[in-house]
Amino acid sequence: GDEVVEDPGRSWLKLKEQRLKETVLDSIHLPCSLDEFYEKFIANDCPHSFGSFQKSVIGDFELEVKEWEKSKDSTATACSRRTITFRHPLKHKLGPKDASMEKRQQLHLIPGHGILLKSCTYGK
Repeated sequence: GDEVVEDPGRSWLKLKEQRLKETVLDSIHLPCSLDEFYEKFIANDCPHSFGSFQKSVIGDFELEVKEWEKSKDSTATACSRRTITFRHPLKHKLGPKDASMEKRQQLHLIPGHGILLKSCTYGK
């Protein structure tokens, strides 16, 4: 019905003002558009996915990457969530050889302005 839609530029500024406990990457300029970046690295079944990176570079295994689901509580921003479960190898001499993990991701996509991806990893 009568949904109030906020200006995408204003939504992006609000998201950028939020400070997280740890920021891995604050800003980077890439030789592609936001849409191209999303399609290559973030979208479901993208060619350069988090899952493929975790397997080939980090060495995680038994990965299950859920598809992005639109949040019911999103307003002006296109907000989606997903979960990635996996086992992560441990390099300790004593104890278990790997740990069961869960990564929860929240994606805010504001066309023409930016992408904000929040990612938190927990031991299961």
